[in-house]
Amino acid sequence: MPGDLAYFEGHVGILIGKSAKTVQILAAPHAYDHVQRTNTWTLAYVRTNHAGLSTVQGFYRYVPPTTGPSPSPSPSLPHLAASYSGTVHNITYNIDSTFGLSSITEDAQGHIAGQMTVAPPLYGSGSFSGTVTATSINFTVTSTTPNPAGAVSIAFVGTISPTSMAGTYTVQATGGTQTGSWQLNGSTG
Repeated sequence: MPGDLAYFEGHVGILIGKSAKTVQILAAPHAYDHVQRTNTWTLAYVRTNHAGLSTVQGFYRYVPPTTGPSPSPSPSLPHLAASYSGTVHNITYNIDSTFGLSSITEDAQGHIAGQMTVAPPLYGSGSFSGTVTATSINFTVTSTTPNPAGAVSIAFVGTISPTSMAGTYTVQATGGTQTGSWQLNGSTG
């Protein structure tokens, strides 16, 4: 039964399991080795004969520790400022404006949320949600107020540094798709 001791050829092993014809034993391959609760366990096999008696017909097999690739340290997430302000340029219509992010929340997994405000002549202010990594930021704004441009959602993609972020955006509007660029600087207050 599992947990029983098995003695043979100057070695002692512990039975850890069995199938119809094979019993697995935990043992050390040499008298000077120690069996540990790690991947360095050694398995020896005891086979039962047709009469149901166990006889050693196997061998010791050293199972070396499995080594996979070392996990690369995950870069830490940036701590975002509570608000950012900057400029936005609509490439489709060649229009510039100011805009900002405020009331930003961020969790340990890099999920972000808050409010985006853009000043006329551009439109599309509303709440946003997205993700941030050590070097990139992605968020989508859902416009909740009717606006002359018919902006429904705006997807922002960019890079981030300790004090600023910049990138491109795509507007899904009732009149079609618009594209642009943006840059923001964090507030220090």
